Amino acid sequence: MPLAWPLSFAVLVLAVAFAARSVENAVGLPADQPLGQLAWILVPALAGLAWSRLDPARRGGRVFRLDPAVLRAAALAVVGAVVVVAAVTGLGLATGGLGFPQGPALAPAVFVTLSVSALVASTLEEVGWRGYLLPALLSRAGYWATIALAAAVWFTWHLPFIDRLTLYTDEAPATLLVRLAVGVVALQLLFTEVFLATRSVWVAAALHGAFNVSAGAVFASGAVLTGAAGWIVSPSADGLVLMALAAAAALGMRRRRLSVRA
Repeated sequence: MPLAWPLSFAVLVLAVAFAARSVENAVGLPADQPLGQLAWILVPALAGLAWSRLDPARRGGRVFRLDPAVLRAAALAVVGAVVVVAAVTGLGLATGGLGFPQGPALAPAVFVTLSVSALVASTLEEVGWRGYLLPALLSRAGYWATIALAAAVWFTWHLPFIDRLTLYTDEAPATLLVRLAVGVVALQLLFTEVFLATRSVWVAAALHGAFNVSAGAVFASGAVLTGAAGWIVSPSADGLVLMALAAAAALGMRRRRLSVRA
């Protein structure tokens, strides 16, 4: 079966994710002792590294290379992510969809802790998602099938710990999850095009990490979504403006890539 390797990877990662949260709940561990969450974040990376060696179609891949071109692309990705989050945040403040009820405040120690944890977590994710799953699917399935499958796995993997990832909003899950699913598709488009342009997991990790640090810093500073426009200008994956920007950038990169190939 052509998709057996990437599908087995997905089944393992998702099974561990849901099992980790179930064990946490059964044992009664509080949120500040996230042993299950540690397993949840480690498994995509560990399985990605293992499957990269076991999958005959992925042996010898160079997605983990590090050279000056990769470093330049990674730096550009970081700048782009920070600028976009800053622009969306500014729009949110201007329209009233985002506010700081207690005034913005972010202690340096909190920012350092947030940055380190976000960068480590993002890199571990990317080792699994773009280090293995994306190239494994691209070598076996069409472009849009790859987008759909990769986005479905990526979104589903977040679900066991979604309550801890969306503390910035009290929106009902019924609407939040639908919008997050759309946001994941938009981001999957962007990450796929970034990967196709660079063939590097490190550029994807830089983009992912910069986005998570920037958005995390906004909310850690005391920002909350307010009013009817909150869901439009959220600087997270559930924000309509951010989704539109990610999709537009991805489709622009795809158009350019296809025109160069032609």
